[in-house]
Amino acid sequence: CQFCGGDNPGFNEFCSGCGSPKDPSKARAQVVQSEKKPEPVARPPAKGGGCLKACLIAFVVMLVLIVGPCMFLTGTSDSQATITAKHWQRSIQVEKLVNETDTDWQNDVPPGAKVLKSTRKLRETRQVQTGSTTKTRTVTKQVQTGTRKVKTGTKDLGNGYFEDIYKEEPVYEDQQVKESYEEPTYRDEPVYDNEVTYQIDRWKSQSKAEASGSDDSPRWPEVATDRTTREGPRTEAYSLSLKAGGKDYTYEPKSEVEYQSYKVNQTVTATINRMGTVTELKP
Repeated sequence: CQFCGGDNPGFNEFCSGCGSPKDPSKARAQVVQSEKKPEPVARPPAKGGGCLKACLIAFVVMLVLIVGPCMFLTGTSDSQATITAKHWQRSIQVEKLVNETDTDWQNDVPPGAKVLKSTRKLRETRQVQTGSTTKTRTVTKQVQTGTRKVKTGTKDLGNGYFEDIYKEEPVYEDQQVKESYEEPTYRDEPVYDNEVTYQIDRWKSQSKAEASGSDDSPRWPEVATDRTTREGPRTEAYSLSLKAGGKDYTYEPKSEVEYQSYKVNQTVTATINRMGTVTELKP
């Protein structure tokens, strides 16, 4: 049937299910009893909606309180500024070769160390499996409890009739079952190693050589080096003192080249955030 989809013999002029004509051009009287539609039932208000709404509002308020001040403080503005002073500072760590006595396990002793003594000691305890114990536990498994027929299509019998085609489909349910398993058993086994006391020369930071100035030519401090003294890590810092709108500011150039590109009494454009920090400087 093109109206209800029901199966009918080929010689039927009207559908035995809904009474619709096989040929839409033909008409057939049909009395249809209209059913009174049930009145719509008002849904009860969703539980927890008020709590969810309150949590959402609280989250938005908290976000505004956190993000708002951050956006305000990181806002910037450009001002005309004058460089009033310059300053640079450089330092070099001075390292000395120091003879130290230390203790380590044999395979951790550094190359070049002078061994003073070696003692056999317990280093650690490791677990060694000695067997297993059979135990039971309760687990959840899907167990087949039967089958059900599921329609998969129809078969044309060639005589105006059709036959529904079904297949058997298994039905499962969760069940608590007990199963056996093997749990390994262990014993503690001591592990021994040689603890070595040794002497070794190591470079240690002993002092710091510093140099500073207010000119345009930063210099590194001089360090007297020899077999037991050497230069360590180097650090450098640069700063420019500025005056803009009657206020004093400080800007820290990122490199010696940037530091040397500015002169005292030079007028520059300073980008200043609301915290009073100069974030960028332009000639």
